[in-house]
Amino acid sequence: MVVKWKILTEEHAAAAEVLLVDWERQAVDVSVPHHCQSEVISAFLQAYRRERLTAEEAREAIRDLVALPFVLCDVAAIAD
Repeated sequence: MVVKWKILTEEHAAAAEVLLVDWERQAVDVSVPHHCQSEVISAFLQAYRRERLTAEEAREAIRDLVALPFVLCDVAAIAD
């Protein structure tokens, strides 16, 4: 979902934007699995390889997203 905050042509980007605005207003918390950063990097690398973003756009998006104060959750603990 967080990738859609930077790649606005993705399906459901508008819903992702609503979530971002709610998070900025502290109306909701955004929890992500511990591996979220690697998933974000992978998604932007793929978008760059498919020429949907320039290298600089991908780098900037990655920097912006990995700097956000997500609540990290242990997926294995939730499954137990």
